[in-house]
Amino acid sequence: MLSAKDLGVLDSFSVSGYHVQDWITDLKSKFEIMNRKEEEQKLKTMETKLYKLLSDDKKVELELDEIAELLR
Repeated sequence: MLSAKDLGVLDSFSVSGYHVQDWITDLKSKFEIMNRKEEEQKLKTMETKLYKLLSDDKKVELELDEIAELLR
């Protein structure tokens, strides 16, 4: 099976008025965004689980640090 590259039409082929390379770039970007969102959700879930494991004193300390940072 030959690819568009092999046939020499990759540079001239368009879909719905957009160059095929633009479609490829857009799809790769969309895929990266989806992966980042998925990874971000996993990290937020882990952060929530870890926060539940903290002692009350440590939670208060972190909240105070966050407030102090906002006041700077």
